[in-house]
Amino acid sequence: MVNASISGETTDGGLRRLTDLLERHQPDIVMIELGGNDGLRGFPPGVIRQNLSKMIEQSRAINARVLLVGMQIPLTTASATRTLSRRFFRNWRNAMRLSWCPFFW
Repeated sequence: MVNASISGETTDGGLRRLTDLLERHQPDIVMIELGGNDGLRGFPPGVIRQNLSKMIEQSRAINARVLLVGMQIPLTTASATRTLSRRFFRNWRNAMRLSWCPFFW
C-alpha cells in the first residue's frame, strides 16, 4: 500500500499527480478520497466530478479497481453544502458503478 495523499489536496492536484503514481506503482486497487477541500473552497460540483472521473478512467485503464471514499463536509459549513456533498457522492458513485466507502477515519 502506498499513501500518496497530501493534506489540503484538491481533485485538481490529485489528477495532476496521478499519472506518475500509476506508472510508478502499478496498483491493483486505487482508493480516491478527494473532493472535500474542493467543496470547502467552493469549487463547482461539475469540476470536482470531471477531475474524479478522469482519475477513475486513468485507474481503470491500467485495470485497477477503484474505491471511492466519500467526504464529510464539517458541521460548520452550511447545511445545504453538506447535503449537496452527500447527494453528490451517493448519486455519482452509483452512476460510475464504483466500490464505495461512505467515510474513512
